[in-house]
Amino acid sequence: MAELTPEAAARRVLTSPVSRTIRKSKAFAFGFFIARDKLRRRGGNYTVIIAAQIIGIAAVASFLLSFQFKSRKNILAVNILSRALYILQYVMLGAFEGAVLDFLGMISSVIAKYKDKAPIRRYCIITMIAINVLLTAVGLVLYENIFSMFAIFGIVLEVTALWITKEAHIRKISLLAAPFWLTYNLSNLAYGSAVGNVLVILSITAAMIRYDRRK
Repeated sequence: MAELTPEAAARRVLTSPVSRTIRKSKAFAFGFFIARDKLRRRGGNYTVIIAAQIIGIAAVASFLLSFQFKSRKNILAVNILSRALYILQYVMLGAFEGAVLDFLGMISSVIAKYKDKAPIRRYCIITMIAINVLLTAVGLVLYENIFSMFAIFGIVLEVTALWITKEAHIRKISLLAAPFWLTYNLSNLAYGSAVGNVLVILSITAAMIRYDRRK
C-alpha cells in the first residue's frame, strides 16, 4: 500500500464521513444560535414564541378549512377568523408589518363579504383597487427589508381573491399568494404558519380538484 503524503492524509480526514458529520453539526449549531438570537430580539420569551407558533397553526387550520367550503359566504367568514389569529401571532412575534397588513386584510375581507350590497356593489372595482393601493402604501411605509415585499404581494393577492365572485378563481389567486406568505413567515420566525402555508397550497389544490376540475 502506497504511503500517503501529509497533504493527502489531511484531505482524506477532511472528506471522511465523520468529518462531514462534524461540519454539519457545527453548521446546525451555528444556525441554532442565530435563530436563538433572533428569538431573543423578538422578545426573549420562549413561552410567548411557542404560544405564537400554536396560534399560527390555528390560524392556518382555519384558513385551510375555509377552502373546503363551496359557498363564497362561508369561505369569507372563516377567512376573517383566520386573519384575526394571524394578527395575534405576528404581534407576539414582533412582526408588526405582517400584523398591520393582516389587520387591514381582515377589514377588507369584511367589506368584500358585502360586495353584492349597495353602495359597495356600485363601486366594487374602484373599492377593490383603492384597498389594494392602501395595502401597498402601508406596506411600503412599514418596509423593513426585502421580505416586506413578499408580505405586500401576499396580502394584495389574497384580498383581490376575496373580491372575485367565482369560487374557482378565489382558490387560484389564493394559491398564488401562499408562496409569498411562506417566504415572509420563514423570515420572521413564524414557523407554525410557514408549515401551514405548505398545507394551504396542498389544501387549495385538493379543493380545486374536488370542485373546479369537474366544471
